Amino acid sequence: AAATMTTTGTKTAETASGPEARKQLASALVQSPNRAEVHRILAMVELADGETARGISELRTAIRLSPDDERARLALAAELLADEQFSEAEQTLQDAIKAVPGSGHAHYLLGLTYQRQGNRAAALRALQTALSLKPLLGANTIYKMIGTLQKHKQDPNAAARAFAARVDLVPNDPGMHVFLPNALVAPA
Repeated sequence: AAATMTTTGTKTAETASGPEARKQLASALVQSPNRAEVHRILAMVELADGETARGISELRTAIRLSPDDERARLALAAELLADEQFSEAEQTLQDAIKAVPGSGHAHYLLGLTYQRQGNRAAALRALQTALSLKPLLGANTIYKMIGTLQKHKQDPNAAARAFAARVDLVPNDPGMHVFLPNALVAPA
């Protein structure tokens, strides 16, 4: 019955209004209060409706119930990052990496967090780790971020290498080629 309620709650969350989704998910939580997935889905409904504090609370509950749940950890970190709660986002991502060391997305978000905090060296390390995990998607964005960080670090050769790797990913996209020559120009 709990799995059925979770499925019903998920479908409701995808197709119904916030109040109806909440009603279905509340019913699922009555049946199975310790189902991390139901708490994670409810968090998504809360966040979609602008209920940030409730959404964050539900994500924390989901993580407590299922510490290895990468999706809940990444959703919490992304929400904290969007809310500019950088220290909490950083800690959440470090915990996510401890729980799921191979999470390229966690390393990417950690790099983004460090970048937003102005910690370029740590951002570069996290982004390079994300690339080393061979992401299926997003390498283009990561190379762009690395190139930009290297350029601001005034290392034009490293920036050019990152932008060249980006061009190698999508050689027929003229937009990719714009950054390469700019890497060799000193930042203003």
